[in-house]
Amino acid sequence: MATTTQGRRLTGLHGAVQLRLGLDTVRNLDQLWRLLSDRVLSEDEWVEAVLVVLGRAHGMSAALARRYYQAYRVAETGVAVLFDGFPQVTFRSNLARAALLQQLATLRRLRDLGVEDAVLKVGRQVQREMVEEVFHGGRRQVIDTVRDDPVALGWYRVTDGDPCAFCALLASRGAVYKTQQSASFGAHPSCGCSAEPAFTLDKFRDDRSREWNDLYRTATRGHRDKLNAFRRAYERPHINA
Repeated sequence: MATTTQGRRLTGLHGAVQLRLGLDTVRNLDQLWRLLSDRVLSEDEWVEAVLVVLGRAHGMSAALARRYYQAYRVAETGVAVLFDGFPQVTFRSNLARAALLQQLATLRRLRDLGVEDAVLKVGRQVQREMVEEVFHGGRRQVIDTVRDDPVALGWYRVTDGDPCAFCALLASRGAVYKTQQSASFGAHPSCGCSAEPAFTLDKFRDDRSREWNDLYRTATRGHRDKLNAFRRAYERPHINA
């Protein structure tokens, strides 16, 4: 967990900047979607334009994460990154292209059926999934740097101010240590979570993640579907509020 006021401030600022990058990316994708809908761009041109937008935003997300990691490490340990440097985080353009082409095929089928509302819904879903790939750049940069950093012990999941049950559940597990590197970050479209390096042995980042861990242990006892059991318990105070 962050042990300094500066470290906590840097993590909050980093999360806010990453979310702003996501919003800017959504606006750019909205413009490209309109050009596709108005047939100003062909499908092939749209795919290439989307990949350019995503590639640039992904690179920016990773660059922001490198700056954050450097400043956070200094704030928390007093020492800059002195090991072999940051690992290279690359944009998975082939996977993004395949996903876009698959979604275009779905859109064609819906248009043939005349279901325009569904076309719009799928278009929005495509954008959310693509923006998640942008956020992946920053998260992966932090997690991979933790792996290579001899001083770092692991990383924490940092949620936004009001996480969904899924994100709260993952945050409730506390620190992901280097021995657990096989564990994925686990994000959903429009996820506002980020990763924070762990330089101490504190299992939980803050009181909220500790409370969610206590809630998970009590709410899921005796239940096979632990996610739904946790979700019901987690959402109950939100419903009654």
